[in-house]
Amino acid sequence: MVIGIGGLAGLAAGQNALYEPASSESQQELLQWGKLYLQARSGSVQLEAKVFAFKDPAMNSPLFSPVFAAARTASANVTLPQKCQTASEAAVATYLSASELTTSLDDAKFQQHLAAYVEALNTTDVRGWITDGRFTTVGLPSEVAGDLKVTTGVVAVNPTRVGELESLAAYARHAAGAIDQSTAVRDELLGAPTIGQRFTDSMRGYLLAKHGGESVRARELALVFGRYGRLPVVQVAFDLEGQYVLVDALNGSVFGPFKTGEAFNGSGLLASRAESASTSFGSFVDPVTGCPIVADTRTPWIPAGPGGPALPLPPGLTPVAPAPGSPLLPGKPSPWKCTTSPVGICRCETTYNYWGPCAPGPTYPPNVVPVPGTTGCLYKLDIVCTGAGLGPCTNSPNTTPAPGGVYPAPTAPGGATAPPAVCTYDWWYWS
Repeated sequence: MVIGIGGLAGLAAGQNALYEPASSESQQELLQWGKLYLQARSGSVQLEAKVFAFKDPAMNSPLFSPVFAAARTASANVTLPQKCQTASEAAVATYLSASELTTSLDDAKFQQHLAAYVEALNTTDVRGWITDGRFTTVGLPSEVAGDLKVTTGVVAVNPTRVGELESLAAYARHAAGAIDQSTAVRDELLGAPTIGQRFTDSMRGYLLAKHGGESVRARELALVFGRYGRLPVVQVAFDLEGQYVLVDALNGSVFGPFKTGEAFNGSGLLASRAESASTSFGSFVDPVTGCPIVADTRTPWIPAGPGGPALPLPPGLTPVAPAPGSPLLPGKPSPWKCTTSPVGICRCETTYNYWGPCAPGPTYPPNVVPVPGTTGCLYKLDIVCTGAGLGPCTNSPNTTPAPGGVYPAPTAPGGATAPPAVCTYDWWYWS
């Protein structure tokens, strides 16, 4: 549900600041906050930033975010040069510091800007004018975040992970409770790490200590809702099992597990909070760029050169090492998963895990999944074999560790010694 300009009836006291347009007095405070924020981003922290506070206590909540509201509003009404709603955009900065937006009459979003202005005339003191082929407004209310309504449901917990999830939940509650949330409104004015950043760092430290180099990852998300709502969330993904959980960074509550690759569902996170309207789903964005994030995406990667048994790996890739004392093998190969087609052809698949460069470049893609204990990101190699030489067409362990420097040549399911008739090697990564 997208809330209209007129607001949402029946909002509780703590919800008004997150869902309703700011009052004239609050709007002036928001402009002051925006100017201090932009100065901090330029490296000039002001003395007044150290004591800044909104008069409305609800606006001092760690859920209240002028930055995401400004970025979303500018993006909705002005065609920005960059792909996402970054706060570094000039239009976003102008809206933060002056509540002003300017759209060329040739801009594809001019009609949207004009419609928003006309609608806001009934409820706010917005002003607008056209000069020199440009439409400018001052005081346009913040755009409401869209609700990404998804039906993603929880899946059964992998039996080997039950104890670990219980430990993770206990640590998450402790980590959230150890962060001072009373300074949230000033953190960004002082150039300090946000609550979401601090909680994500704490969770990564925990996962590194608990799982070593295993492919368990944590990344920060922002769940935006209403006009000014932003809940910091951490996704913890168990890539070997293909499951993830979502963790509320403010109280440590854990939701899930969900199947990796399925859309992030924010309804449970928001329903558990009194400050949120009960029907909100919100939508997830990157906490730095504002780019929408719907789900982990299985992204194919085709490196240069051939791939196959004993051929050289793409340079810079190393098999993910199991944690000390773990029974897992280098590369952590998944068990063979085998199926028989209606015409009797056997197909078996296994997956190996590697880490390599994260940064975009001519050789490697823009990977966002770090591997704990390394400086690299996670890459996966699917080996799919069909035809003769597979042995019994049944699921079985993959007992072949990943060799260093060359592609693996795993023993076929069932212990068959003959190489499978046809095998394909396909790289991919979560993005």
